[in-house]
Amino acid sequence: MSHLNLENQLDEKTKELILKMEEELESKDQEIATLKMNWHI
Repeated sequence: MSHLNLENQLDEKTKELILKMEEELESKDQEIATLKMNWHI
């Protein structure tokens, strides 16, 4: 039973990490888009 519980905890941590990375990537994409726009002006 504890093995399954550990797996669930790992799944939760993995989901949190992926979500965090996706958010960071999104903000980086926005930064890049802003830089590109500023570069063209």
